[in-house]
This record gives sequence, C-alpha cells and structure tokens, in this order.
Amino acid sequence: METRDVIIVGGGPGGASCAARLRDQGRDPLILDAETFPRLKLCAGWITPAVVTALEMDPGHYPHRFLTFDRLLISVRGLGFRLNDAQHSIRRVEFDHWLLQRSGAEVVRHNVRHIVR
Repeated sequence: METRDVIIVGGGPGGASCAARLRDQGRDPLILDAETFPRLKLCAGWITPAVVTALEMDPGHYPHRFLTFDRLLISVRGLGFRLNDAQHSIRRVEFDHWLLQRSGAEVVRHNVRHIVR
C-alpha cells in the first residue's frame, strides 16, 4: 500500500492550487481524480483579477488563450449593471490542465470511494 502525508481528491483548480502551495512548503501531495487531464469541462471559463493574483499568474506567459474584457455591461430581464474591473475569459480544458501541470504534483486516475487515515 502506498502512503502519503497529503492526498488531494480532485485535480481541478482548487486541488491543483492546493497541491502547488503544499509543494512550495516542501510537501509531496498526491492528487486523485476520476478523469484524465486534459479533461473536457463545459462550464464557464471566467476568472477575475483576484484569481489571477491569488494564483500568481502572469497573463503574458499563460500559454493558452486569455481574453481580457476591460468592462462588461450585464443585462438580466431588463436589469443592467456594469462591471468596471477587468474580467478574463479562459478555456477550462486548457486552464485546468495547465494549473495541474504547474503544480508539479503526481496525479493518479482514481475514482475515490473511501479514504483511511
């Protein structure tokens, strides 16, 4: 049986970011995910400037499409409001895989059902 001091279930942005921070602290986390990356992810691909900062991203060095909107006008059922902060559009299939690779953590495909400490 393999043992690790840290196991992360899920290799999405949260799991990959957690793994990166743990590796920065000298830990060797193992990520378990039911899917193989890159995985198709059909949900919205939208990140805020706060996410870019928290992930210590340099958009100029991001290797995939990164589209920035300086401001947005959103209208829902006749109600409109404006976002005056920059907003960023990414493709989740690329973004999730990039974060996972950048974490440097080992990833194993596994459909986790039970964890024992």
